[in-house]
Amino acid sequence: MNKIPSNFFGNLYPSYDHDKLVDIFSIGKNDKVLDIGGGHKPFSRADYIVECDLNEGIHRDGQKIPAALQGRYVEADIHDLPFEDKSFDFVFCSHVMEHVADPGKACREICRVGKRGFIETPRKWVEFFAGYPSHQWLVDHMDGQLIFERKQFLESPYLNAILPVVWRNKVLEERALKYFLNISCIQFYWENDFRVKIIDAGPDAFAYLPNTEYSTPA
Repeated sequence: MNKIPSNFFGNLYPSYDHDKLVDIFSIGKNDKVLDIGGGHKPFSRADYIVECDLNEGIHRDGQKIPAALQGRYVEADIHDLPFEDKSFDFVFCSHVMEHVADPGKACREICRVGKRGFIETPRKWVEFFAGYPSHQWLVDHMDGQLIFERKQFLESPYLNAILPVVWRNKVLEERALKYFLNISCIQFYWENDFRVKIIDAGPDAFAYLPNTEYSTPA
């Protein structure tokens, strides 16, 4: 890999700039690249893009698949990818893992089909101030291990209080989405495989029904 940008918090991957990522990760022109859950704005270097739904676009906010890229898309489930072992040189997976039903199985599939890759998710603490009901897991990492903890709430406890302040201020927006993206997001580079820890009290511990009304406890 080429030199990785950083700040006081650690490595800072410019996931908003795909060309820079290609350079940082030294992705060669002959490398086979997979994007899992790329939606309507996939990783520009991806040869194949996996989406669980190519028609309705529920997880893409209704956005349609770009017509020019339709030949690259494969409708499949992250828990059961239709590819051979280690068939991809690089796997890109951004803001997907917090949504999946079984992150342990999803991570095993990512490692199975890929030789190395990059995973980005919201960081655990962000969900308390700027979370979404569609996110099922709080994600963190420590010592090369991704940690998934089942979320025990639907509505952000602090009612997404940070978001309006950030989006109305260009300086704060640039800091959040560019200069300090590694503070709000897990940015996880891996090679060969990686360790995963699941903290799950079980499906009966919290009724996760994002399409139902939610009442804040008194």
